Amino acid sequence: MEAIVFNHYGSVDDLLFQEVPTPVPSPTQVLVKIYATTVNHIDIGIASGIFKDFAPLPFPWIPGYDFAGVIEVVGDQVQGFKKGDEVYGVTLHGGTYAEYIAVDPQIIAIKPPSLGFLQAASVPVSAETASQVLFQHAGIKKGQTILIHGGAGAVGSYAVQMAHQAGVRVMVTASLGEKALLER
Repeated sequence: MEAIVFNHYGSVDDLLFQEVPTPVPSPTQVLVKIYATTVNHIDIGIASGIFKDFAPLPFPWIPGYDFAGVIEVVGDQVQGFKKGDEVYGVTLHGGTYAEYIAVDPQIIAIKPPSLGFLQAASVPVSAETASQVLFQHAGIKKGQTILIHGGAGAVGSYAVQMAHQAGVRVMVTASLGEKALLER
């Protein structure tokens, strides 16, 4: 299969299209044909080598974390998914800048029919980051007030919605051009 890879630490100038083996899912995994992925800042940071002392990369390394696609193969021990399911998810080790990825079913979910593949691929990292900040780190509770900086950004827009749904009074900062979006 074709993938976009780094063969050594570097910058975006070092990305290459390259033939790599198609992953073979284990009995506890699914093989997803990737229809959409995202570009996150973390890809470039990891590829630069700033984390190599405690998280070295195996080369060639395929970047990319968020994805949406269709299940092609279901491992014998996987339950709850079938071939043809439209899914989205996030992997912790990269690998989504490729045609296929083998993943554990715990990191995927059925794609909502209201979302296209592009929209679904944009959800996992931003939404999970917002959820972790609000509920695990800040410990927000119904009736509290929270200030969210960058409320119209990728993480901020999820944080605003999640906090509002949790019964929290939400105040935000954003550019003046984003005012109408945030007032909805």
